[in-house]
Amino acid sequence: MEVKHVALINLGDAYGKVRIRHGLLTEADVGEQAYNIDADFFMDQRIEPNAVNDKLNYFNIEAARLLEQA
Repeated sequence: MEVKHVALINLGDAYGKVRIRHGLLTEADVGEQAYNIDADFFMDQRIEPNAVNDKLNYFNIEAARLLEQA
C-alpha cells in the first residue's frame, strides 16, 4: 500500500517556495513499509550571485525547522 501527498507552500516572494512530498511507501528491497518525507526548497526567480549563500542558509534553517516540527 502506498499513500502519497504533495503540498506546495509559498514562503513569500523574497523567500521562495517549498514542495513537501510525504506518505507511506513500501521499501522495494525489504518489503517493509516506511514513512517518507521529502522537502524541496526553491525559488522561481533569478537572484543576484552575491545573495545565493544567504538563500541557501535560509533554506537549510527552514529544512531543519521542518523536521523539528514533524
